[in-house]
Amino acid sequence: MTMDVNRECRKLEDRLPDLLLSENAEAGLSASLRAHLASCSECVAKLDDLRATMRLLDEWHAPQVSPYFDSKLAARLRSEKEAAPAGFFERVQMWLRFGTNLQMKSAAAVAALAVILGAGSYAGFTQFHHDSDSQSISATVNDLQILDHNDQVISQLDVLDDGTDGPDTSQN
Repeated sequence: MTMDVNRECRKLEDRLPDLLLSENAEAGLSASLRAHLASCSECVAKLDDLRATMRLLDEWHAPQVSPYFDSKLAARLRSEKEAAPAGFFERVQMWLRFGTNLQMKSAAAVAALAVILGAGSYAGFTQFHHDSDSQSISATVNDLQILDHNDQVISQLDVLDDGTDGPDTSQN
């Protein structure tokens, strides 16, 4: 039963604008909606509240616009147009205060991206790759180990250490 009542309430809510704007709209309602309107206190309360609001709006009169409104507005627009441009901080303040939501979202996304990239770069620069062998061995010892593995270089260095230019080819 409550499901039928809810459906009838929704149907009546769809017809509320017609009931408010037309005097004989209740006669145009179906028999089931008229029966529902007679039995449902919530729908009757909604209709009465809307009718009271419409009566208040009918009685309300808009205030008269000043006859000098247009000329004052034009003068103010001219003075704002001729004014010196605002400084950087004033423009930022105005942008933050009066900027649209879309601008704020894009600015926040750019700021977040900058923070992420900056943090990633900082972490990349400060993170050293620790190899236990290269840390404990000095550069000189490392060079000597490389030379130990290269016999040809050692033999050439030995020739240079003897002070000769190579094998002696002149035999007297």
